[in-house]
Amino acid sequence: MKKKLLFLALILSINFSHAQVFNTGETLSHKAFSIGVEPVGLMNGSNDFMLFIHGGYGIKKGVDLCITGGLLGTNSYFGANLEFSMGRHISLAFGAHDFGNFGIDGTLNTSIGITRGVKLYAGLDSDLNFLRMEILNS
Repeated sequence: MKKKLLFLALILSINFSHAQVFNTGETLSHKAFSIGVEPVGLMNGSNDFMLFIHGGYGIKKGVDLCITGGLLGTNSYFGANLEFSMGRHISLAFGAHDFGNFGIDGTLNTSIGITRGVKLYAGLDSDLNFLRMEILNS
């Protein structure tokens, strides 16, 4: 019952959230690789379509590195983070990205097993973005 209520709350919160959570609550095993492809429709006024490509590597037990690239949109995306296990289904990730502006990220991730092989994952994401300023010569 708790899983169903949590799932419903997450679905209802989609309309109000602006997250970019790419990680599950688990880290990769030592020397393990992961590759992922994620099509995304951006609803930020640009109505862009992007294709995100993710690559991960397990650095050591409880620590992995993820690199993400976004293609096909008006702006390209590049980001990287280190993810640290905080328990069996919870992790913290810290990193940086460039998506028109440079930013640093912090994310708390969690995973909930729905059935065998199917997991729902969510996170609390925080970005500190730095605006690019151009100096114009007149």
